[in-house]
Amino acid sequence: MTIEELRVEQLRNLVGVCIKPGPQINLLYGANASGKTSVLEAIHLLIVARSFRSRKLHSIIQHHTSHTTVFAKLKITDRCIFAGMQRS
Repeated sequence: MTIEELRVEQLRNLVGVCIKPGPQINLLYGANASGKTSVLEAIHLLIVARSFRSRKLHSIIQHHTSHTTVFAKLKITDRCIFAGMQRS
């Protein structure tokens, strides 16, 4: 299974992020507190419906917003499926 597209809204410091990874190895790099771990947390949240950083999901929702949304287009062998979740 590969991620064709990942969209993240109001998760920690991520607002309106759309990532389209390449077919091979992808690297996340950037300054401290730029959102690298938050991208990984969004993927984890989509897969297991919980955060690896906090037990309380309301803490991952960006301040002054009511919800967070994570959406992905996944490719499994030769077909695409869509997965998403929204948390208030």
